[in-house]
Amino acid sequence: MIPNSNKERRAFECWSWVSDGMWKHRQKELIVTVKRLEGETQPPDGPVQFLQLVYQFAEEGNIVDEGKILLLISKNTQII
Repeated sequence: MIPNSNKERRAFECWSWVSDGMWKHRQKELIVTVKRLEGETQPPDGPVQFLQLVYQFAEEGNIVDEGKILLLISKNTQII
């Protein structure tokens, strides 16, 4: 549950993805969680694409970590 600005608590459904295998490239494993939209029956593709991109960066020696800036530019507005 996430508190809102009125200090009330309300539950909502989420989609979550957990990476597995990034550590072999010295990249910390990641968890991505997004709020499930009303009526949504399939998870969005964006988080999987994001995790794949981070993995590709790690393979090249570019590690994503706290305090670092990762600039993603895409014509597809669904990707971060």
